[in-house]
Amino acid sequence: MDNEPEALLAARLIERAAGAPGGVIHLARSPSRAARLAEAARALGEGVEVIHLPAWDCLPYDRVSPSAAVMGERMAALHRMATAPGQRLLVTSVEAAGQRLPEPARAAPLVLRRGETLDAEGMADALRRLGYGSDDDLVDSPGEFGPRGEVLDVFPAREEAAPYRLEVQDGRIAAIRRYDPVTQRSEAESEEVVLPPASEVVALAGEDLPERIPGLEHALAALTPRLVSVFDLWPETEIVAEPEFEEARDRRAAEVADAFRLRIAVGAEEGAPEIVEPARLTLDAAAWKAALKGRRLIHAEAPEEVERPAFLEEDEPEEAFLDLVEQRSAAGCRVALAGAGVRANTLFRLMRRRRGQAPVEVPGWLAFRALPPGIVAWLRAPLTEGFGTEGTVVVAAAEVLPARAPGRERLQRAAFGEATLRPGDAVVHIEHGLASLRGIEAVEAPPRRTAPRFPPPNTCGWSSRTARPASSPPRKSTGSGATARRRKPLPSTPRMAIPGPSAGRRSARRSRRPRARWPRRRRHAMRARRPS
Repeated sequence: MDNEPEALLAARLIERAAGAPGGVIHLARSPSRAARLAEAARALGEGVEVIHLPAWDCLPYDRVSPSAAVMGERMAALHRMATAPGQRLLVTSVEAAGQRLPEPARAAPLVLRRGETLDAEGMADALRRLGYGSDDDLVDSPGEFGPRGEVLDVFPAREEAAPYRLEVQDGRIAAIRRYDPVTQRSEAESEEVVLPPASEVVALAGEDLPERIPGLEHALAALTPRLVSVFDLWPETEIVAEPEFEEARDRRAAEVADAFRLRIAVGAEEGAPEIVEPARLTLDAAAWKAALKGRRLIHAEAPEEVERPAFLEEDEPEEAFLDLVEQRSAAGCRVALAGAGVRANTLFRLMRRRRGQAPVEVPGWLAFRALPPGIVAWLRAPLTEGFGTEGTVVVAAAEVLPARAPGRERLQRAAFGEATLRPGDAVVHIEHGLASLRGIEAVEAPPRRTAPRFPPPNTCGWSSRTARPASSPPRKSTGSGATARRRKPLPSTPRMAIPGPSAGRRSARRSRRPRARWPRRRRHAMRARRPS
């Protein structure tokens, strides 16, 4: 199932969730796959509430806590699971579904609106109870806040969130502005800001505020009166599990058991949180059996996809796409262009020009499926890949007109190539060991000419301002001996600056030697000696 179209599976899940009264829970084989499926389902699922529950981005019984962004996403998903009505779909992984959660009452977010009263001390206490940490310096990471007189900076604990700056005047919130965490400059105003809990250890009003120490969340069962699972929150839902579900569940149980034994063998350090048994924090075999008992368990098979041409391999991808639209629509298939932005608008105009009429615009997958056969539509869903089935063809705009990647994606490609690394993945740092990838930021590097690189001494035995080895034919001498002195081998350790990787693009351009700056008196004297 490695090469199966995930967008097609997401469309099938949307169809099933639309017809299930209690909703659908999909158990993916890995956390990264669950994130991709949830993203595709959100793009296709107009009218269906799509919820993604991520897994912790740390090892079981680790000495560090999960990141505030991941715990904020989990608590936000918990709140939506308890409050979302109607058609709903939960996309999660075996690791995330097997991790117990606090009660939904502890997942309520804190909403701040412009014009409301704000008490500085009370707000700081409320944020600390939600797991936010105060920073006296810059607030540039999720789960931080910093009061500075009449200004309060706060960074919501979410993956793709931006920090906000609240200006307080006369005890009321006068303005809420989003700002750049790198430059600290305000960008846009907002009417409200939603702050989900930054930790799964939340202290309600009247409860003692725990000390925020590293690894505190691993003792969640000892610090929270009652824990629940996703199956307790949605007791009447269908469960769609991928074929690797049982294998992933057994592997996760073995990892948790090994980590618990190792943690017991090492022992708890002074001031460390309590070490709780695995069954109190995660679902064991008996808990999984009880959770699945009496439910409809559906094993998701790989959808059968109709082969589609690789447009980018064609000489004219746009023409190949338009030919496919005409052929499939004439055969009675529903054909949809999926995408939004410049590329989708360009293909939309080409389709309208070729067919003489504009495609039908639809908001989501369910509306597209309701169209009669032979209809050509524009599905405003930001998909990165399309799919094809019997009677339906969906082509993503990125498959026909690849555009320049946005800033963050371009940085990731520059650093990792085509590797599928995402923020939150486990990586090995060259100095700090096992870590979690938080993201990539652009930094200003010095120009190549001001940052030369030097080869080892044993790789060069000469140095010359004219870049000519001593064995090359001599130039015409002027009698001053300067050329010979410049080409004389150096007795000490030689150094020769070599260009950086980007110098290949400048190889055709000849470097210019700076003009000599003669003293003012000498220039005047030379001008005076010139014959008239």
